[in-house]
Amino acid sequence: MNIVKPESKTTLLLNANFMPINVATARMTFNHVITGRVKPIDRFGMPHGFPEDQEGKLINDINQHYWFLLKDVFARKDDDGNEIPYDEAEGIYYKDQPLLRSAQHLWPVPTIALTTTRFFRYKANGKVTIQKLAKFYKNICQICGEHFPTSELTIEHVIPRAKDGITDDSNCLPTCKVCNSQKADIWPYFDSGGVPLQEKIRAIPNYLVTAGKEHRPEWEQYGLFKQNHA
Repeated sequence: MNIVKPESKTTLLLNANFMPINVATARMTFNHVITGRVKPIDRFGMPHGFPEDQEGKLINDINQHYWFLLKDVFARKDDDGNEIPYDEAEGIYYKDQPLLRSAQHLWPVPTIALTTTRFFRYKANGKVTIQKLAKFYKNICQICGEHFPTSELTIEHVIPRAKDGITDDSNCLPTCKVCNSQKADIWPYFDSGGVPLQEKIRAIPNYLVTAGKEHRPEWEQYGLFKQNHA
């Protein structure tokens, strides 16, 4: 039985396009589920929400929420009062499903949930930094091809700012200070192998970083996660 603290990070939130936007705590996720802001996704990939009445209106009764209908599988006991372990093959939950305990019930917390409203926003840090560029391009100057420590690299605007080049990852590369100085505001410009700099630009993905103890294997199917082993 996996009873977690309310502040434990348990749940990957997805937007309407099934793209990761955040990792939420058990308390936050539970509140979002019962207010209808998110729909839990079970271990089969199916979302669950509140049922509808005959007029198509949601029945906002937590005890009728499809996600919680089978929650008592976590509180079963045999005739001697011993706990009966939940068998994953029996239902929609994972064997190690996070659980919140109340006075009378165990409430399963979804490990993946689909957002249903515009209440959520992905606050990605789009700011270009030399640290981000250096890490993504493996500390290699994109003009001379040599390897440098991050402190010796600079942000190179492929289309110079003097020619209205913008500062984001669609126009920036890491270069050493010498190459940066030589390029100045020349456009177009080529690396030491004759490749146009604009052809070397790659989109830098936004990663959500999870600590090892928080990371869930079912999150990996969405591809935007890397585990922080530090």
